[in-house]
Amino acid sequence: FDSFGEENAWGNGITGSEAAEYFQDQIIGMNTLDPDDPKPTRIVWKNVGYSLFTWAVVYLCIVFGIKWTGRITYFTMGLPVILLFVMLGRSVSLEGSQEGVKEYLSSDWSVLVNQPEVWPKAVTQIFFSIGITFGIMTAYGSHCNRN
Repeated sequence: FDSFGEENAWGNGITGSEAAEYFQDQIIGMNTLDPDDPKPTRIVWKNVGYSLFTWAVVYLCIVFGIKWTGRITYFTMGLPVILLFVMLGRSVSLEGSQEGVKEYLSSDWSVLVNQPEVWPKAVTQIFFSIGITFGIMTAYGSHCNRN
């Protein structure tokens, strides 16, 4: 939760290399590894706690059955959509956002014709994204009425 505090990582003009160093040293604990033998030497307790919290939430979402899972889904899908629109409104209201929107909407679409290797990569990404959730869709589909 350090990201939400007053001393957040991006508030003080931090560079990309400083951000990478912070992630490697503070988040995943690379600073404690031996350069010759890069095996983990300590447990990052914050990460263990976050992992346990995540698994506890997943357990609580599943333990009460399919009806509760459906109710929880309304919240877990609705809240991110609401937050998406809130962040969109905030980002559009920032200074210089018009230049970013112009750059985004004036993309060079000729790349799709001139570099055909883009298409297989895009299709691979689509199937990868669908593949992650395909098992869940099958499991939920098994609870539908057969008629």
